[in-house]
Amino acid sequence: MTADSEFERLRTKLIDQGLTGGDSLPVLARSAEDPGQQYFAELKLDLKRLFDLLGDSRTIDRELAAALFGIGHHAYVNYEASINHGREFRDTLIDPDLIDLEMAVDSIFTCEWVTL
Repeated sequence: MTADSEFERLRTKLIDQGLTGGDSLPVLARSAEDPGQQYFAELKLDLKRLFDLLGDSRTIDRELAAALFGIGHHAYVNYEASINHGREFRDTLIDPDLIDLEMAVDSIFTCEWVTL
């Protein structure tokens, strides 16, 4: 698989997981559904791979940027809202799973991979 085709595959996958349609992470979060630790681990690996594929080129299109924002921000906000309304989740949902995703998305936007 070439780097360009891998980038397009990741782009498509991340757009599906980050925008507000279907079974995207923001939709799951708004529905107070936890897709599980494995889902978050795979998503974080996808974000790291996207970061690596971007290399020195840090230009991404608007649709991908919106999807990344959905993954890094909307999901967190929606899960927090559910928690504030009394919904309980597994102990690792917010920390480290959602925080790791937020850091991965921030890393893509700031061009420097950050880990806690």
